[in-house]
Amino acid sequence: MPQLFKYHVFVLGCLSINVTSALLISRSINLPAPCGKRASTVIMEDYSITVLTPDGESAFSCPDSEYILDKGEEAGVDMPSSCRAGACCECIGKILSGTVDDSDASFLDDNQKAEGYVLLCTAYPTSDLTVETHKKESFLGLE
Repeated sequence: MPQLFKYHVFVLGCLSINVTSALLISRSINLPAPCGKRASTVIMEDYSITVLTPDGESAFSCPDSEYILDKGEEAGVDMPSSCRAGACCECIGKILSGTVDDSDASFLDDNQKAEGYVLLCTAYPTSDLTVETHKKESFLGLE
């Protein structure tokens, strides 16, 4: 952490510019990413996400640096959520195809992940993805 004391960085502008600028700055001096954003290479992959909700099918694109839930909501997809930290299981979905990185904050065990369950609020896509939403009752065995 000694690098933290070598730099004073002030980024002005709208929130989206601040987050992007903060990511680029943190990458260049090897600082951790802001919460909810992944510090990775500057060139990011963009994946096609297909979401099956009770209202039908929706599709949107999501970079590998943003949470699936956040991008889905930005695209106008109705997906359940509450804590946004992976603890309440409100946003739980089931992967039909594709892969995710859920290493930020997954409360799911290996067996649950093997069954395809994913917490969309803390999952980054690592490939094109098809996922069913509104799976909390199924996950809890209430269906």
